[in-house]
Amino acid sequence: MKVVMDANVLISILISVRGSKRKLLFSSEVDAFSPDRLLLEVGKHWKEIHDKSELSEEELEASFSLIRKQVNVVPLDEYRSNLSRAKDV
Repeated sequence: MKVVMDANVLISILISVRGSKRKLLFSSEVDAFSPDRLLLEVGKHWKEIHDKSELSEEELEASFSLIRKQVNVVPLDEYRSNLSRAKDV
């Protein structure tokens, strides 16, 4: 299943280490896509994410690194050009 992930979902996954969204992201059934701006959004909210998570800074960075490997990051213009197609599914 192909899914498009926005910043809210990624931030939720980072904060809730044991959440169902994280399990879904790491399942072999999901192929996640996200615009490259997502990484900037996470950076903007990093302190808030860290404060709300139960992880140390190092653990949070490691978690984010693992999540980034699961997500296909695409340029924003490519993301936008395919967005209408995704909405039709």
